[in-house]
Amino acid sequence: MSQYLGFTALGTPVTQGSTRAYVTGGRAVTVSKTPPLVEWRAVVTAACQEAMRECGLEMQMGAAFVWMSFYLPRPKTAPKTRDIYPARGRDVDKYARAVLDSITNAGAWKDDSQVVDMHAIKRYVVTPDLGKIYDPVKHRTVPCVEVGILWHDD
Repeated sequence: MSQYLGFTALGTPVTQGSTRAYVTGGRAVTVSKTPPLVEWRAVVTAACQEAMRECGLEMQMGAAFVWMSFYLPRPKTAPKTRDIYPARGRDVDKYARAVLDSITNAGAWKDDSQVVDMHAIKRYVVTPDLGKIYDPVKHRTVPCVEVGILWHDD
């Protein structure tokens, strides 16, 4: 049996880089908790939990196939007459890392090691005032991440 969960988390996506390690009380602890990351992960976790409540979904244990579309603020210097991709700046895998950990925190799966296939894209936000390039099918007007997860039981 398959289960599907889709949700959108509104806000400017934040990357989750490598963790920092330190020793406390005789054991090693790793963290990556900058304030913007903590806030972003809380937004994603809440959006995931709300979607789970709406469709009556509980923690899934099967293999997960994940799709993520990140919509980032468009730079003021970006051309107004052609669409461009955010090919510079932050790595898409680090945006994905923050979302995957947020889904784990939301209780949608036991661990993100269940992900067997993942597709992630970065795009810039494009608003209708950029009429030459705006396409409502592929563009979003506010920063966000759209997530789709399909689970297959083994």
